[in-house]
Amino acid sequence: MAIIVGAGTSQAATLIFNYSGIASGSLGGTNFTDQAFTLSVTVDTVDRSAFASGFRYNNVTPQASIAGFGVVTFSGSFAIVINNNTNWTGIANDGRGLDAVSSFNPVFATYDGLSPLGPVLANGFISGGAYPISTSGGSLSFDAALNTPITVEVIPEPSCAALLMVGLAGFVRRRRR
Repeated sequence: MAIIVGAGTSQAATLIFNYSGIASGSLGGTNFTDQAFTLSVTVDTVDRSAFASGFRYNNVTPQASIAGFGVVTFSGSFAIVINNNTNWTGIANDGRGLDAVSSFNPVFATYDGLSPLGPVLANGFISGGAYPISTSGGSLSFDAALNTPITVEVIPEPSCAALLMVGLAGFVRRRRR
Protein backbone atom coordinates (compact mmCIF):
# COMPACT_ATOMS: atom_id res chain seq x y z
CA MET A 1 0.00 0.00 0.00
CA ALA A 2 2.82 2.45 0.75
CA ILE A 3 4.20 1.86 -2.74
CA ILE A 4 0.92 2.94 -4.31
CA VAL A 5 0.71 6.10 -2.19
CA GLY A 6 4.36 6.97 -2.93
CA ALA A 7 3.80 6.51 -6.66
CA GLY A 8 1.19 9.26 -6.66
CA THR A 9 3.41 11.97 -5.22
CA SER A 10 5.36 14.37 -7.37
CA GLN A 11 9.00 13.36 -7.71
CA ALA A 12 11.92 14.97 -9.44
CA ALA A 13 12.81 13.36 -12.75
CA THR A 14 15.65 13.67 -15.21
CA LEU A 15 14.58 14.56 -18.75
CA ILE A 16 16.49 15.07 -21.98
CA PHE A 17 15.31 17.80 -24.35
CA ASN A 18 16.35 16.94 -27.94
CA TYR A 19 16.06 19.40 -30.83
CA SER A 20 17.02 17.78 -34.14
CA GLY A 21 16.99 18.47 -37.86
CA ILE A 22 19.18 18.97 -40.91
CA ALA A 23 21.50 21.97 -41.18
CA SER A 24 24.60 23.44 -42.75
CA GLY A 25 27.28 25.49 -41.05
CA SER A 26 30.73 25.06 -39.55
CA LEU A 27 32.31 23.63 -36.44
CA GLY A 28 35.87 24.47 -35.45
CA GLY A 29 36.45 26.02 -38.88
CA THR A 30 35.32 22.92 -40.81
CA ASN A 31 32.20 23.34 -42.94
CA PHE A 32 29.32 20.86 -43.05
CA THR A 33 26.42 20.78 -45.49
CA ASP A 34 22.95 19.31 -44.95
CA GLN A 35 24.03 17.20 -41.97
CA ALA A 36 21.80 15.70 -39.30
CA PHE A 37 22.17 17.47 -35.95
CA THR A 38 20.76 17.05 -32.47
CA LEU A 39 21.06 19.62 -29.71
CA SER A 40 20.50 17.90 -26.35
CA VAL A 41 20.06 19.21 -22.84
CA THR A 42 19.64 17.10 -19.72
CA VAL A 43 17.56 18.69 -16.94
CA ASP A 44 16.31 17.75 -13.50
CA THR A 45 12.64 18.72 -13.14
CA VAL A 46 13.28 20.03 -9.63
CA ASP A 47 15.25 22.87 -11.29
CA ARG A 48 12.34 24.15 -13.39
CA SER A 49 11.20 27.69 -12.67
CA ALA A 50 8.10 29.55 -13.79
CA PHE A 51 7.87 33.00 -15.34
CA ALA A 52 4.86 35.05 -16.51
CA SER A 53 4.38 33.20 -19.81
CA GLY A 54 5.93 29.79 -19.21
CA PHE A 55 8.76 27.81 -17.73
CA ARG A 56 12.54 27.59 -17.93
CA TYR A 57 15.53 25.57 -16.84
CA ASN A 58 18.46 27.90 -16.16
CA ASN A 59 22.19 27.18 -16.26
CA VAL A 60 21.97 24.16 -18.57
CA THR A 61 24.82 22.72 -20.63
CA PRO A 62 23.70 21.86 -24.16
CA GLN A 63 25.55 19.37 -26.31
CA ALA A 64 25.52 19.25 -30.11
CA SER A 65 25.86 16.08 -32.12
CA ILE A 66 26.51 16.73 -35.81
CA ALA A 67 26.92 13.91 -38.31
CA GLY A 68 30.62 13.44 -39.02
CA PHE A 69 31.78 15.53 -36.04
CA GLY A 70 30.77 13.68 -32.90
CA VAL A 71 29.51 15.43 -29.78
CA VAL A 72 30.60 18.87 -28.53
CA THR A 73 29.58 20.73 -25.37
CA PHE A 74 28.44 24.35 -25.41
CA SER A 75 30.33 26.96 -23.36
CA GLY A 76 28.47 29.82 -21.72
CA SER A 77 25.15 30.47 -20.06
CA PHE A 78 22.15 28.70 -21.60
CA ALA A 79 18.57 27.91 -20.65
CA ILE A 80 15.74 25.73 -21.90
CA VAL A 81 12.73 28.02 -22.30
CA ILE A 82 9.09 27.05 -22.85
CA ASN A 83 6.91 30.06 -23.68
CA ASN A 84 3.26 29.00 -23.55
CA ASN A 85 2.00 32.36 -24.89
CA THR A 86 3.97 32.08 -28.15
CA ASN A 87 3.83 28.25 -28.58
CA TRP A 88 7.63 28.24 -28.42
CA THR A 89 10.45 26.22 -26.91
CA GLY A 90 14.16 26.46 -27.47
CA ILE A 91 17.66 26.77 -26.14
CA ALA A 92 18.34 30.38 -25.20
CA ASN A 93 21.85 31.78 -24.96
CA ASP A 94 21.34 33.85 -21.82
CA GLY A 95 24.72 35.53 -22.14
CA ARG A 96 23.70 37.23 -25.39
CA GLY A 97 19.91 37.10 -25.38
CA LEU A 98 19.95 34.98 -28.54
CA ASP A 99 18.51 31.54 -29.21
CA ALA A 100 20.62 28.60 -30.33
CA VAL A 101 17.44 26.92 -31.57
CA SER A 102 13.79 27.99 -31.63
CA SER A 103 10.78 25.78 -32.27
CA PHE A 104 7.13 26.76 -32.69
CA ASN A 105 4.15 24.39 -32.40
CA PRO A 106 0.71 24.82 -30.72
CA VAL A 107 1.47 21.85 -28.42
CA PHE A 108 3.89 24.12 -26.51
CA ALA A 109 0.95 26.34 -25.43
CA THR A 110 0.14 23.83 -22.66
CA TYR A 111 3.43 22.01 -22.13
CA ASP A 112 4.91 22.47 -18.64
CA GLY A 113 8.33 20.87 -19.13
CA LEU A 114 7.83 18.22 -16.45
CA SER A 115 7.07 15.15 -18.53
CA PRO A 116 8.08 13.36 -21.74
CA LEU A 117 6.79 14.85 -24.98
CA GLY A 118 6.78 14.01 -28.64
CA PRO A 119 8.36 13.71 -30.99
CA VAL A 120 6.76 16.94 -32.20
CA LEU A 121 7.55 18.36 -35.63
CA ALA A 122 7.92 22.10 -35.15
CA ASN A 123 8.60 25.03 -37.42
CA GLY A 124 11.74 26.74 -36.24
CA PHE A 125 15.08 28.32 -36.85
CA ILE A 126 18.65 27.82 -35.69
CA SER A 127 21.21 30.44 -34.74
CA GLY A 128 22.92 32.00 -37.74
CA GLY A 129 26.55 32.45 -38.69
CA ALA A 130 26.78 35.98 -37.30
CA TYR A 131 26.23 34.53 -33.81
CA PRO A 132 28.60 31.57 -33.34
CA ILE A 133 28.41 29.43 -30.22
CA SER A 134 31.58 28.53 -28.32
CA THR A 135 31.90 24.77 -27.85
CA SER A 136 34.46 22.20 -26.74
CA GLY A 137 35.13 21.55 -30.45
CA GLY A 138 35.57 25.17 -31.45
CA SER A 139 33.14 27.76 -32.74
CA LEU A 140 29.79 26.32 -33.92
CA SER A 141 27.92 28.33 -36.49
CA PHE A 142 24.79 27.22 -38.31
CA ASP A 143 23.75 28.84 -41.58
CA ALA A 144 20.66 30.75 -40.47
CA ALA A 145 17.52 29.17 -41.79
CA LEU A 146 13.97 30.24 -41.10
CA ASN A 147 11.16 27.69 -41.34
CA THR A 148 13.56 24.84 -40.57
CA PRO A 149 11.73 21.66 -39.57
CA ILE A 150 12.88 20.90 -36.03
CA THR A 151 11.83 17.76 -34.20
CA VAL A 152 11.45 18.32 -30.46
CA GLU A 153 11.40 15.33 -28.16
CA VAL A 154 11.59 15.23 -24.38
CA ILE A 155 12.50 11.79 -23.06
CA PRO A 156 13.30 10.31 -19.66
CA GLU A 157 17.00 9.84 -19.04
CA PRO A 158 17.77 6.16 -19.86
CA SER A 159 18.85 5.32 -16.31
CA CYS A 160 15.58 6.74 -14.93
CA ALA A 161 13.53 4.74 -17.44
CA ALA A 162 15.43 1.56 -16.60
CA LEU A 163 14.93 2.11 -12.87
CA LEU A 164 11.21 2.67 -13.44
CA MET A 165 10.94 -0.58 -15.41
CA VAL A 166 12.74 -2.54 -12.67
CA GLY A 167 10.36 -1.08 -10.09
CA LEU A 168 7.29 -1.90 -12.16
CA ALA A 169 8.49 -5.46 -12.80
CA GLY A 170 9.00 -5.97 -9.06
CA PHE A 171 5.55 -4.57 -8.33
CA VAL A 172 3.92 -6.88 -10.91
CA ARG A 173 5.85 -9.92 -9.62
CA ARG A 174 4.86 -9.15 -6.03
CA ARG A 175 1.24 -8.62 -7.06
CA ARG A 176 1.11 -12.04 -8.80
CA ARG A 177 2.19 -13.83 -5.60
